[in-house]
Amino acid sequence: MLPLGLSCVGWCDLQIVRWILGIALLLALVVVVDRVLGWQSIAGDWLAVSPQTLAVALALFLSSHLLRAFRIYRYSARALGLGYGDTVKISAVHQALNNLLPMRLGEGAYPLLMRQYGGQAIGSALADLIWLRLLDLVIMGSLVVALIVDAFANATAVVLSTLASIALASFILDSAIAAGRRGSGDANKSRLASVVTTLVDRAPATWGQQAVLLLLTVSAWTAKLLGLLILLDAMTALPLTTILTSLVGGEVSGILPVHGLAGAGTYEAAFVVAGSTSCEAAEQLLQAGVNAHIFVLLTTCSLAALLLLPLLVPTGKVRDNSGNSSD
Repeated sequence: MLPLGLSCVGWCDLQIVRWILGIALLLALVVVVDRVLGWQSIAGDWLAVSPQTLAVALALFLSSHLLRAFRIYRYSARALGLGYGDTVKISAVHQALNNLLPMRLGEGAYPLLMRQYGGQAIGSALADLIWLRLLDLVIMGSLVVALIVDAFANATAVVLSTLASIALASFILDSAIAAGRRGSGDANKSRLASVVTTLVDRAPATWGQQAVLLLLTVSAWTAKLLGLLILLDAMTALPLTTILTSLVGGEVSGILPVHGLAGAGTYEAAFVVAGSTSCEAAEQLLQAGVNAHIFVLLTTCSLAALLLLPLLVPTGKVRDNSGNSSD
């Protein structure tokens, strides 16, 4: 085992490399867009969108954020004594940092915020975040299945395959949780076993709770993707199926080990690669990807900025893990 000092140095070096790569990818995207498309064409797309279309897209995107926050509220925040309004603030700031920082470093904001404003232990908050991300992966994986089936079958087959993939993933998760609970009684626990125990303890308590969380996850993703579909449909002549495929590709890029600063470069690359399966022009796909990314960043960061100031103001109360509060 390496000495602690050397481990810390290695970790710091890794973070520096991540930031350098993130900034490099951002600069590369700026240059590519300037050379291939021209930033004037990006601005022209936004000027051509009607205020009504933009308002609908914004409303759907805001709904997505509210649904994500309600998912956290139902899952853990309510039991900690946090109100829904506080949960919206925490969720918005977490999402903004997650979008802005490279390599998903922003995920670390979630346990810190839950500890500061809900009194939740870091380990429990991390376990909650892992389960929420697993639910996101279930929905995104089901969307990928639906898009693949759509290339070979009719709408009925697409719907059935999507529902079947969600049900199968839910069954696998439920089985894993049950198996973990059966094995969590071992008195001689290793460090890994303790981590597994924490994950199992923080898992959805019942299949009904898991179903509610899945429904909220589906609703949040539907609102987000529908808002982006409406916006990009007004900006480009790309088919809706191509736009949806590209959007899913861009979102899935979040699990890649390398990210640009604010996702710049990696989001657009995944967007173009996913959409190119329909043989559309790479320039059109790149332009749509840049516009989608701009919309996501501006809306997410604007919402967080509006809510961040009240979040930083002390409430005069300290909450403990039981949800009780005192002045």
